[in-house]
Amino acid sequence: MKKILLLLITIVSFQAKAQFIEASTDSFKTKVPVRMMNIGEGAGKVLTSDALGRASWQTPASLWTTAGIGGTEIRNTNPGGFWSSYSTLVPITADNTSNPPTAPVAGGGTRMMWIPSRSAFRCGSVNGSAWDANNIGLHSFATGYNSWASGIGNVAIGTGAISDGTSNTIAIGENSHASGNGNMAFGIGAISDGTSNTIAIGENAHASGNGGMAFGVGAFADGSVRTIAIGENTHAYGNNSTAIGTGTVANSYYSVALGYYNSPIGAANATSWVSTDPLLYIGNGQNAGSPSNAMVIQKNGVVNINTTPNNSTTYRLRLGGSMSATGTVQASVLRSTALSGSGERHVCTDESGNLIECSTSQLSYYNVSALGFHPILSANTPSTAFLRIVEKALIAFANDTKSADAYAFAPVELPDGAYMGKMIMHYIQNTGGNMTLTFYSVEKQTNAVGTVEASISSAMGSGIQEKQTGFDKNLVIDNSKFYYYLKLEASSNWQGTNLALRGVIFSYSK
Repeated sequence: MKKILLLLITIVSFQAKAQFIEASTDSFKTKVPVRMMNIGEGAGKVLTSDALGRASWQTPASLWTTAGIGGTEIRNTNPGGFWSSYSTLVPITADNTSNPPTAPVAGGGTRMMWIPSRSAFRCGSVNGSAWDANNIGLHSFATGYNSWASGIGNVAIGTGAISDGTSNTIAIGENSHASGNGNMAFGIGAISDGTSNTIAIGENAHASGNGGMAFGVGAFADGSVRTIAIGENTHAYGNNSTAIGTGTVANSYYSVALGYYNSPIGAANATSWVSTDPLLYIGNGQNAGSPSNAMVIQKNGVVNINTTPNNSTTYRLRLGGSMSATGTVQASVLRSTALSGSGERHVCTDESGNLIECSTSQLSYYNVSALGFHPILSANTPSTAFLRIVEKALIAFANDTKSADAYAFAPVELPDGAYMGKMIMHYIQNTGGNMTLTFYSVEKQTNAVGTVEASISSAMGSGIQEKQTGFDKNLVIDNSKFYYYLKLEASSNWQGTNLALRGVIFSYSK
């Protein structure tokens, strides 16, 4: 043994002072550093031997080394990268029984952990129990500071991000929180805590219920089913409702709110269809303290502009102010509440075009006496069939004269520009049948048949009868383009003086 030792010392040029060396048959001890030179020495190398026992210094064969700015960082030297394999596949059906919770370390610290049996990864810092075994979900991923991913397939990224839903929840951003099932929260303070499939994107956005979505700073979608809030401080809480804009609120079932700070109807039903509830809001408020509505359409089709909806369906369009139109405004009935009251009113316009009540002096009348009518008789009808009872101002046709053989007409010369009000007929009818009085206009330079402007049919009664009718449209007399006339006809045979006309009165204004 001593010979071998002496040989080794000779080969490597070992140098030492005798007083620092002790040798025996089975050991060698020195009190000073040992130098083995001329066999490939170098910093960081290790001493190895070949099959014959020959020693040499070699670079370590490990794929890991310490390298980096600080000199203590661990580096993988394999150019193909590295990977870690678990003995068996962790299936999607894995649970805490088949793959129990585990972690290489618990408590606070800064670390990276790959846990193959849980198919989970952690990287960052934690100062509590967020990365303890019981809080590491299967197939989960968490990185950042105090990020928490405890459910199956959950993801948490960012400072204080919490993804603690049952499965497949994602929380990204500072203090974001996703719970439930399949919910996602993105942004500072974003919360997605509905039953399932909710999404919150934006600072302090909040989506709850089932399938709710909130996009924008402070957006809040918290109806029970599929609500959507888009924009700053929007709020949708009626089931299946949508709020878009800034500060809009959709509180009614299946409602939509658009614009800027609308004023929600407080009694609206959030879960059921009520015909008088809002269907569409368009907001034009100033701020959260001064909300208002430019328009509200109710589910019954009533449109409210600048006025608060009510339960009435009498008017399909309700205005909280004046209306202006450059074209024609047409309706079967136009009503002015400013002119409401008992009795019949005649209206006209002021210099601004506003409807006002006309004074009685503005209402005029035009009379057509029956004695001014002219008969039209067939060739077989004698002229004596036309009866003029002058003392009673009546006209008639002899009894049993056929309607096809006799009728009467009278020209009408109303003042130009007259706004026609009513046509009033005075007559006698003591028997059955009736007669019809028709007011026509006919263009001066066409061959067209006259246009019916108004018509009255008589009815049986005692004495002198009166019937009247209004005009179907706003008729204004235009003598530059039209002629006007009246025509009197019987429905069957004439009845002598039992079916007679006294005259016609037109009311008009200018």
